[in-house]
Amino acid sequence: MNVKDFFGKMSPTARWLLIAAVLALGLGLLLFSGGGERSAGGSSELSEIEKYERELEGRIKELCSSVRGVSNVTVAVTLEGGFEYVYATDEKGKPVTVGSGSSASAVILRRETPKIAGVGIVCTGGGDENIKNRLISLVSAAYGVGSNRIFITEGKK
Repeated sequence: MNVKDFFGKMSPTARWLLIAAVLALGLGLLLFSGGGERSAGGSSELSEIEKYERELEGRIKELCSSVRGVSNVTVAVTLEGGFEYVYATDEKGKPVTVGSGSSASAVILRRETPKIAGVGIVCTGGGDENIKNRLISLVSAAYGVGSNRIFITEGKK
């Protein structure tokens, strides 16, 4: 079956829906592709991971600083792996691509963030067992990190 026969058998409504779906898919790729900023060697991925770590550290620092008895907070976050991409596949499990030749690219459904491997917190008040337990429970609940992966200690005086 050639393309002319295929489109000839479609109703006008189905043709417009197909065209709209292809346009929406193309627009989605443009919006979520990051503008092609990735360079060879994954250096862009590394900077994205570093930015994500810094963002998490800032959010955890702000959260912990809001707890009574806690001040001068420093946070270190380590991540497991990098960002993972989930690609669209057809019925046979093959990746769905848009474009052709060297401009073909796979359709990304979503990007999953790396899991937190561990959190280290140094703060005034971190030596008090009650505060330490509250901070561990807070970070564990807010970020889904096991309490055994969170370490809190008192800072220098």
